[in-house]
Amino acid sequence: VRFLRDIGVEEDAIGGVIVRFPALLTYSLYKKIRPA
Repeated sequence: VRFLRDIGVEEDAIGGVIVRFPALLTYSLYKKIRPA
């Protein structure tokens, strides 16, 4: 059970990165185009 739970936590973390990555990529590109 512990092992399966660890896998689930890892999958959630990877899913969170995949969800956040496009926003971070867009933000970094926006900063390059329009530097503060």
